[in-house]
Amino acid sequence: MSYLDLQAGSATESRQIEGPSFAEPPAILPKRDIDEWLSDIEVQLNDVDVVRVVGEEWLRPTELQAHIDALLDRLARRGVRIER
Repeated sequence: MSYLDLQAGSATESRQIEGPSFAEPPAILPKRDIDEWLSDIEVQLNDVDVVRVVGEEWLRPTELQAHIDALLDRLARRGVRIER
């Protein structure tokens, strides 16, 4: 979901609603890119010895798979054991 949120971007405008409204306001998502997101994940995995990847069907689309594979490769070069 985080990856899909990144692709959604952020709301660029907000509309004034006149009068009372029970409608949900437009979503305002923080502007982040894939590199920031992956960097955050890598920092969270900084002190781990093993990363176990289960249920790889969630790695869709294939560009997400490529990003995750690159992240796992960097972790493996640091000595983290990757289990699939």
